[in-house]
Amino acid sequence: MISRRKFLRTASLASLALFVAPQLAARIRKSGQPRLQLRKDDCILFYGDSITDGNRNRENGGVSKPDALGGGYVLSVSSSLACRYPKMGFRFWNRGINGNKTFQMTARLDKDCLGLRYKPTVVSVLTGINDYSLSLARTGKGDPEKYETDLRELLTRIREGLPGVRLIVMEPYAIAGIREKTDSFLPGFRAYQPVTKRVAGEFEAVFVPLQEHFDRAGERYGKKKFSADGVHPFSAGIELIARAWLDAVEVAEE
Repeated sequence: MISRRKFLRTASLASLALFVAPQLAARIRKSGQPRLQLRKDDCILFYGDSITDGNRNRENGGVSKPDALGGGYVLSVSSSLACRYPKMGFRFWNRGINGNKTFQMTARLDKDCLGLRYKPTVVSVLTGINDYSLSLARTGKGDPEKYETDLRELLTRIREGLPGVRLIVMEPYAIAGIREKTDSFLPGFRAYQPVTKRVAGEFEAVFVPLQEHFDRAGERYGKKKFSADGVHPFSAGIELIARAWLDAVEVAEE
């Protein structure tokens, strides 16, 4: 059973995110920046690593099922859209897998994206930090060129397999000043972020600048309220990601 102290702490972090995230999103989303338009009956696939996975129940791979969506930002985004726009008929898939690198996401694309029962019309991708971690472990440094190649291949395969698909690319992020181990690899990791933005632009994907959201929230409210290790989010961090994603879209209601 969850302790009263832990419950109150979790609730307070969630409340903080509900207050903070919309304000930050409004400041960060510059006027004129494109938003992705969600349409009636859109099927949205969230594709990524552990942050997307959110400890989802992989035994239940159903569309729009709460336990299949996990306990992270995917559930928050899906719940918000389903509640606010019940007549739009949105469907949601979560196919994040803990520890995945971009090339592994490409390798499982046929099963976890192109072969889904309800074909995605919108694919949201969050990847990059595990690519850097793998390169760092093997060579002692990052390899943003390989990451760029792998990300471009992933997005190309998605576009080729799902004609007309609309893309969202989320920026991989890491928060400094929380954990020494995370801080130690930040200088090399930062080179992966502009690569993500540049490739997103090449594919006409809507780009979600997560690093800026976390930096501003951390400066104002304290970094440790959003993550324990600088990567995996607390409830406040989860909601911050969700609000950043929601701010990058608009719904075309009939």
